[in-house]
Amino acid sequence: MKSALELAIEKAEKMEGKKRKGLNADQKEKIAEIRKITNAKIAEAEIMMDSKIVKIAADEAACELLREDLHREKAKLRENAEEKIENIRERK
Repeated sequence: MKSALELAIEKAEKMEGKKRKGLNADQKEKIAEIRKITNAKIAEAEIMMDSKIVKIAADEAACELLREDLHREKAKLRENAEEKIENIRERK
């Protein structure tokens, strides 16, 4: 049985495939670049947060706050990327 996350990912991938049709090469390239940059920023945020968590590992409450901050930051990065991508898709 698939988790809700797995089902959501599959649905998003199907939608992405539908949206990708009709995009020109330049649009596809720009979207790929946005995703690449976003993934790099997320990885950087994770590394930075991990190093902070290691320093305060004994304080579980503080670690949890840092994890929540990371979750919000990743969501914001993804949201910004999706806005940029949607703008590119609409420029046909």
